[in-house]
Amino acid sequence: MSFFGSFFGGATKKKAGSIDSALDMVTYAASLASNPDAIDPMLDRVRAISAGLSPGQVLSTEDTQTLFDVYLHIETYLTTKEALRTFTAQDLRTQFTPELRQQLEAYTNNTKGV
Repeated sequence: MSFFGSFFGGATKKKAGSIDSALDMVTYAASLASNPDAIDPMLDRVRAISAGLSPGQVLSTEDTQTLFDVYLHIETYLTTKEALRTFTAQDLRTQFTPELRQQLEAYTNNTKGV
C-alpha cells in the first residue's frame, strides 16, 4: 500500500459486496470518517449492543434496526459533512452484500413514513 493510501482510505477499503452484517456495516462506515470525534456520540448505541453480545450470538431485530439507524446517521455525515473525502450513499453501499443492502433499503423505506 502506498504512503498516501494509508491516509486516504486504502487501509479500510473492502472488496465490493463483502460486508454482510449490520455491525460490520456501521464499523466500516465509521472507519471512513476523517474526524472520528464528529461521529463518536453516534457510536454509543453500537457500543452498548456489542458489549452485550456473546460470541456467535445473533443480533435481535431491535439491535439490527438500531444499527441501521446509526449507519444512516453516519452515512448522512459522510455524504454531507465529511471534510477530506467525497462519498455518495451508493458508493458506500456497494461494499455491502446484496442481502444487507436489501435489508437496509427495506428499513429505510419503513422509517420514511414515521
